[in-house]
Amino acid sequence: MTVEPNTPEGQRRARRGGRLGIITLLAFGTQGFLLVAALREQTAASWITWGVVLVAFVVAFVIEHRREQARRRRDGTPLH
Repeated sequence: MTVEPNTPEGQRRARRGGRLGIITLLAFGTQGFLLVAALREQTAASWITWGVVLVAFVVAFVIEHRREQARRRRDGTPLH
């Protein structure tokens, strides 16, 4: 369901979308940098660092998604 952009919910979703887009680009950039470093160094520490950061990003996005779903259920706004 589409939300009108001039409503408070629409403005909030637009801001959230922008923030998530920037964070996603930074996450991919960081992961790419760590992956290149791990491939060059071929050490266990670099691979462990890459894996830990990857898991941390995935967990952060899952937590944020669940918080947003809970907020929408609580406020009665559509989930999609």
